[in-house]
Amino acid sequence: MVRVYVGSDNGNLYAFDALSGALVWVAALGGLIQSSPALNSDNTIVYVGSDSGNLYAFNASTGAQAWVSLQTGGAIRSSPVLNSANTIIYVGSDSEKLYAFNASTGAQAWVSLQTGGAIRSSPALNSANSIIYVGSNSGNLYAFYTSNGAQAWVSLQTGGPIYSSPALNSDDSIVYVGSDSGYLYAFNASTGAQAWVSTPVGNQIRSSPVLNSDNTLVYVGSDNGNLYAFDALSGALVWVAALGGLIRSSPALNSANSIVYVGSTNGNLYARNALSGVHVWFSTTIGGAIDTNPALNSDNTIVYVGTSNQRLYAFNTSDGSIVSGWPTFATGGPLYSSPTLDNPPPPPPPKECVCPKPAIPKQGISFGGNLNIPGHEETQAFRTSYQLINSLYTNGSKIEFYNAQENRCKKPPPRNTFG
Repeated sequence: MVRVYVGSDNGNLYAFDALSGALVWVAALGGLIQSSPALNSDNTIVYVGSDSGNLYAFNASTGAQAWVSLQTGGAIRSSPVLNSANTIIYVGSDSEKLYAFNASTGAQAWVSLQTGGAIRSSPALNSANSIIYVGSNSGNLYAFYTSNGAQAWVSLQTGGPIYSSPALNSDDSIVYVGSDSGYLYAFNASTGAQAWVSTPVGNQIRSSPVLNSDNTLVYVGSDNGNLYAFDALSGALVWVAALGGLIRSSPALNSANSIVYVGSTNGNLYARNALSGVHVWFSTTIGGAIDTNPALNSDNTIVYVGTSNQRLYAFNTSDGSIVSGWPTFATGGPLYSSPTLDNPPPPPPPKECVCPKPAIPKQGISFGGNLNIPGHEETQAFRTSYQLINSLYTNGSKIEFYNAQENRCKKPPPRNTFG
């Protein structure tokens, strides 16, 4: 069973069956939950922050509490992020600091210096897990070393609080973030120098930027009701789609990078062509604002969003219709926490293929590790089927010592072929 997790302003964290919408478990935290859940890679622990000022960890199967962190001194509306080894989890706090906790025990690893503003932006790690980036309501983007929490750099002042969460391109050279000043910024990820700033969109950007897989386009919404696509290298506007309401939901792309989904406070979920911005579909108005980020299942057939009408919805990506059996029951509080699904299982190991085995006579001579056998021309198929290392066979009056290891496409146990 695949689960989908979401927090509610009633102070509970929920796990639902991602197919049927049935409740799997519920856990009470004791404060509003506007932080979005994060899972470790094997779907055993789910983490979430609370307005209580604590970060929590729960057994993802049962909802039993694994640990709770120390009190950070401010509400946690930033969403946690794990390093790739699943050993450290990072989250921001209204205490104006970024925290690092041991993901297994909840013990504090380090805490940053104050940034000068509450941190409601969610952190982003570079691929080496050596630098972590986060926005602050001070109006600056910060970069910290993950080894000890020391500041690597701080950006220029953007002119407005940063609720938007940063996004990195695939080679970790540029980090993007929106600002309440109404601009999307691109910074050099190593130095913090400004790479470009977009044209003003006319209203604050609390939506978080998302890049397509080839790093050519970056998408972001604005409180002016528009969804934007910018050239990721230059910042030039590629297209804009007027949707209505406030777009505080962050865009989500399908795996083919062909459709971009985003919610609006007008109660609609929108699907747009990712290259052109052309309308694909929008959902039936559901009677509540969508401030949460859409989450797609692993085969991109269902997209989930939470709403201010207290329910979690599931839509068919083919046409925007509500999936049968959904939405969930009313949780008792608006949903500003974005849904998170179990990670898809790892692909099965490739099946072992057995290569054709050519007949090998007892006589032959080796040059540079390849067999040259009288009457048996050396072919590519022959060379790739056998690898000679140390085995005894007769070459005329000489005894040659090689070992033929059969190569069956993967790494089978060695097998002696020659006498």
